[in-house]
Amino acid sequence: MPSFSYRYTCVRCATPQTWGTIRYRCHVCGQNLRIQRKANADAPSAMDVVTAFQESESEGMWRYGALLPVEAHWGSRLRVGGTPLIDCGDDGGVRLRIKDEARNPSGSLKDRATELVLAVAKRGGCKGAVTASTGNAGASLACIAAAQAMAATVVVPASTPLAKLAQIRAYGANVCEIGGDLRRRL
Repeated sequence: MPSFSYRYTCVRCATPQTWGTIRYRCHVCGQNLRIQRKANADAPSAMDVVTAFQESESEGMWRYGALLPVEAHWGSRLRVGGTPLIDCGDDGGVRLRIKDEARNPSGSLKDRATELVLAVAKRGGCKGAVTASTGNAGASLACIAAAQAMAATVVVPASTPLAKLAQIRAYGANVCEIGGDLRRRL
Protein backbone atom coordinates (compact mmCIF):
# COMPACT_ATOMS: atom_id res chain seq x y z
CA MET A 1 0.00 0.00 0.00
CA PRO A 2 1.35 3.47 -0.79
CA SER A 3 2.12 5.53 2.28
CA PHE A 4 1.45 9.09 3.31
CA SER A 5 4.15 11.71 3.11
CA TYR A 6 4.70 14.27 5.83
CA ARG A 7 6.08 17.72 6.50
CA TYR A 8 6.48 20.01 9.44
CA THR A 9 4.29 23.14 9.49
CA CYS A 10 4.73 26.11 11.82
CA VAL A 11 1.83 26.59 14.26
CA ARG A 12 2.12 30.40 13.97
CA CYS A 13 3.13 31.37 10.42
CA ALA A 14 2.15 28.09 8.67
CA THR A 15 5.49 27.88 6.86
CA PRO A 16 5.98 24.31 5.56
CA GLN A 17 9.34 22.76 6.48
CA THR A 18 11.22 19.71 5.33
CA TRP A 19 10.35 16.35 6.87
CA GLY A 20 13.07 13.83 7.60
CA THR A 21 15.23 15.40 10.25
CA ILE A 22 14.13 16.10 13.80
CA ARG A 23 13.05 19.71 14.17
CA TYR A 24 11.28 21.57 16.92
CA ARG A 25 11.17 25.21 15.89
CA CYS A 26 10.23 27.13 12.75
CA HIS A 27 13.25 28.51 10.90
CA VAL A 28 11.22 31.65 10.03
CA CYS A 29 9.56 32.73 13.30
CA GLY A 30 10.90 30.33 15.95
CA GLN A 31 7.52 28.88 16.98
CA ASN A 32 6.72 25.18 17.50
CA LEU A 33 6.16 22.85 14.57
CA ARG A 34 3.44 20.29 14.02
CA ILE A 35 3.59 17.20 11.85
CA GLN A 36 1.19 17.38 8.93
CA ARG A 37 0.30 14.81 6.29
CA LYS A 38 0.74 16.12 2.76
CA ALA A 39 -2.04 15.60 0.28
CA ASN A 40 -0.70 13.63 -2.64
CA ALA A 41 -1.96 11.31 -5.32
CA ASP A 42 -0.05 8.33 -3.92
CA ALA A 43 -1.73 8.49 -0.50
CA PRO A 44 -3.86 5.47 0.36
CA SER A 45 -7.62 5.75 0.13
CA ALA A 46 -9.77 5.48 3.26
CA MET A 47 -10.71 1.94 2.20
CA ASP A 48 -7.02 1.01 1.80
CA VAL A 49 -6.37 2.24 5.34
CA VAL A 50 -9.34 0.33 6.80
CA THR A 51 -8.20 -2.82 5.00
CA ALA A 52 -4.66 -2.32 6.34
CA PHE A 53 -6.06 -2.07 9.91
CA GLN A 54 -8.06 -5.26 9.46
CA GLU A 55 -5.16 -7.20 7.95
CA SER A 56 -2.49 -5.87 10.28
CA GLU A 57 -0.64 -8.40 12.40
CA SER A 58 0.67 -5.62 14.64
CA GLU A 59 -0.84 -5.10 18.05
CA GLY A 60 -1.63 -1.93 19.92
CA MET A 61 -1.02 1.42 18.32
CA TRP A 62 1.17 0.02 15.53
CA ARG A 63 -1.92 -1.64 14.10
CA TYR A 64 -2.64 1.87 12.78
CA GLY A 65 0.85 2.26 11.33
CA ALA A 66 -0.51 3.29 7.93
CA LEU A 67 -1.50 6.61 9.52
CA LEU A 68 1.65 7.20 11.56
CA PRO A 69 4.68 9.21 10.39
CA VAL A 70 7.20 6.45 11.17
CA GLU A 71 7.34 2.73 10.49
CA ALA A 72 6.58 0.25 13.28
CA HIS A 73 10.08 -1.26 13.25
CA TRP A 74 11.37 1.99 14.81
CA GLY A 75 9.07 1.47 17.81
CA SER A 76 9.80 -0.43 20.98
CA ARG A 77 8.83 -4.06 21.42
CA LEU A 78 6.37 -3.09 24.14
CA ARG A 79 2.66 -3.42 23.49
CA VAL A 80 1.57 0.20 23.63
CA GLY A 81 -2.12 0.91 23.10
CA GLY A 82 -4.70 -1.72 22.35
CA THR A 83 -6.06 -1.14 25.83
CA PRO A 84 -9.54 -2.49 26.54
CA LEU A 85 -12.76 -0.51 26.53
CA ILE A 86 -14.71 -1.75 29.54
CA ASP A 87 -18.50 -1.64 29.34
CA CYS A 88 -19.87 -0.40 32.67
CA GLY A 89 -23.50 -0.79 31.66
CA ASP A 90 -26.38 1.57 31.24
CA ASP A 91 -27.12 4.19 33.88
CA GLY A 92 -30.26 6.22 33.28
CA GLY A 93 -30.11 5.87 29.52
CA VAL A 94 -26.40 6.60 29.26
CA ARG A 95 -24.10 3.77 28.31
CA LEU A 96 -20.81 4.16 30.15
CA ARG A 97 -17.53 2.75 28.88
CA ILE A 98 -14.13 3.23 30.42
CA LYS A 99 -10.83 2.99 28.53
CA ASP A 100 -8.34 1.16 30.76
CA GLU A 101 -5.13 3.03 29.99
CA ALA A 102 -3.44 1.55 33.07
CA ARG A 103 -2.67 -1.48 30.91
CA ASN A 104 -0.11 0.49 28.90
CA PRO A 105 3.52 -0.37 29.76
CA SER A 106 4.05 2.53 32.18
CA GLY A 107 0.42 2.58 33.28
CA SER A 108 -0.22 5.87 31.52
CA LEU A 109 -2.11 7.10 28.46
CA LYS A 110 1.05 9.10 27.70
CA ASP A 111 2.69 5.92 26.38
CA ARG A 112 1.16 6.25 22.91
CA ALA A 113 2.63 9.70 22.30
CA THR A 114 5.94 8.72 23.88
CA GLU A 115 6.18 5.58 21.74
CA LEU A 116 5.65 7.65 18.59
CA VAL A 117 8.02 10.46 19.59
CA LEU A 118 10.83 8.06 20.53
CA ALA A 119 10.32 6.02 17.34
CA VAL A 120 10.78 9.21 15.29
CA ALA A 121 13.78 10.15 17.45
CA LYS A 122 15.36 6.72 17.01
CA ARG A 123 14.84 6.88 13.25
CA GLY A 124 16.57 10.26 13.36
CA GLY A 125 19.60 8.80 15.13
CA CYS A 126 18.94 10.11 18.65
CA LYS A 127 20.54 8.13 21.46
CA GLY A 128 18.54 9.69 24.28
CA ALA A 129 15.68 11.97 25.27
CA VAL A 130 14.87 14.56 27.91
CA THR A 131 11.49 15.68 29.23
CA ALA A 132 10.15 17.92 31.95
CA SER A 133 7.32 16.29 33.85
CA THR A 134 5.35 16.27 37.06
CA GLY A 135 4.97 12.51 36.80
CA ASN A 136 3.25 10.46 34.11
CA ALA A 137 5.08 11.82 31.06
CA GLY A 138 8.39 11.25 32.84
CA ALA A 139 7.49 7.68 33.75
CA SER A 140 6.33 7.05 30.20
CA LEU A 141 9.54 8.44 28.69
CA ALA A 142 11.69 6.44 31.12
CA CYS A 143 9.79 3.23 30.33
CA ILE A 144 9.73 3.51 26.53
CA ALA A 145 13.32 4.81 26.37
CA ALA A 146 14.52 1.81 28.39
CA ALA A 147 12.78 -0.51 25.93
CA GLN A 148 14.44 1.37 23.05
CA ALA A 149 17.89 1.21 24.73
CA MET A 150 17.91 5.01 24.77
CA ALA A 151 19.15 7.21 27.60
CA ALA A 152 16.46 9.21 29.39
CA THR A 153 16.61 12.25 31.62
CA VAL A 154 13.50 13.50 33.39
CA VAL A 155 13.41 16.99 34.91
CA VAL A 156 10.88 17.07 37.78
CA PRO A 157 9.77 19.56 40.42
CA ALA A 158 10.97 18.82 43.95
CA SER A 159 7.31 18.21 44.88
CA THR A 160 7.03 15.12 42.65
CA PRO A 161 5.55 12.18 44.59
CA LEU A 162 8.13 9.65 45.78
CA ALA A 163 6.25 6.77 44.13
CA LYS A 164 6.49 8.51 40.72
CA LEU A 165 10.20 9.21 41.24
CA ALA A 166 10.74 5.55 42.13
CA GLN A 167 8.95 4.46 38.95
CA ILE A 168 11.03 6.80 36.77
CA ARG A 169 14.27 5.65 38.41
CA ALA A 170 13.27 1.97 38.19
CA TYR A 171 13.39 2.27 34.40
CA GLY A 172 16.95 3.61 34.64
CA ALA A 173 16.30 7.25 33.82
CA ASN A 174 18.35 10.09 35.24
CA VAL A 175 16.22 12.36 37.42
CA CYS A 176 16.96 16.05 37.81
CA GLU A 177 14.89 17.66 40.58
CA ILE A 178 14.41 21.43 40.56
CA GLY A 179 12.72 23.72 43.05
CA GLY A 180 9.75 25.92 42.29
CA ASP A 181 7.23 25.87 39.47
CA LEU A 182 8.43 23.61 36.66
CA ARG A 183 6.81 25.73 33.91
CA ARG A 184 8.44 28.92 35.13
CA ARG A 185 11.85 27.36 35.68
CA LEU A 186 12.24 25.90 32.20
